[in-house]
Amino acid sequence: MKLLKGLFIAAFILVCGLIGCGHVVLPFYYVHSNGHAAIVPTRVYHVWVDREFGVADRLSIDNAIKQWNFALNGYVRIDIETYEYNMEVGVLDRVMRGDGWVILKIDSMNPMVEPLDRGNSGEKQFYTLAWVNAIGGNRMFVIRNRISNTWMEGIIMHEIGHLLGARHDEVYLMQPHYNWEDYRCVDYEALKRVAAFQVIPMSQLNYCQYGDKVQLPH
Repeated sequence: MKLLKGLFIAAFILVCGLIGCGHVVLPFYYVHSNGHAAIVPTRVYHVWVDREFGVADRLSIDNAIKQWNFALNGYVRIDIETYEYNMEVGVLDRVMRGDGWVILKIDSMNPMVEPLDRGNSGEKQFYTLAWVNAIGGNRMFVIRNRISNTWMEGIIMHEIGHLLGARHDEVYLMQPHYNWEDYRCVDYEALKRVAAFQVIPMSQLNYCQYGDKVQLPH
C-alpha cells in the first residue's frame, strides 16, 4: 500500500477523500449472492492485533474484518483472537505454522521501512503506508504515523485482501495507490481474486458496487 510522496500531495489526497474535491462521492451497496451462507467455513483465520493500536484503530480493524466476513459469506471466516497481542512467542509460532495472522503497528523509524527520499530527482515517488509479508501471508505491518485516522479502515481492508490472496488490480480496493473513495468496501474484482486463491465459489459471495442502488419495478 503506497501513497504519493510529498506534503502537498498527501494533504490533497486527504482533502479529496473527505470532501470529494468538488464532485459527489458515490454511495456503495452490497450485491447479495444467490446462495445461502456457508454453514461450515473452508478456512478460519485467527487474528492477533498489536496491543499498541488505539481504540479508534481497533474499531477500524473490526469494521474492515466485518466487511470481509460479510463478503465471504461464511465460506472463509476471519476471527479476532485478541486486541492485546504483545509479541508472545507461542502466538507467533502458531501464525508461522499457518494458523492465522498478526497485525502489527510500527512507525516510519522502523528499520524495515524504506526512506522516503529514494529515487532520482524529479521522478514521481511514493511511500509505503502498510504491507504484508506475502500474498496469502500471515503478517501485516501498519506504519501508523503515516496514516490519517480516516484512512485506517480502507487500508486494513486492502491489506487483508492481500493476506486472503488478492494481488493488486486497477479497479477499486486492490489498486496499489491509496484513494479513500475507492477503498470503502469489497468490490467484485477484489473478491474474485480472493475467491480464486481460496478456491471458494464466487457465485455464493457478496460484493459491493458504487452508485445508487437501482430499484427494480414490482
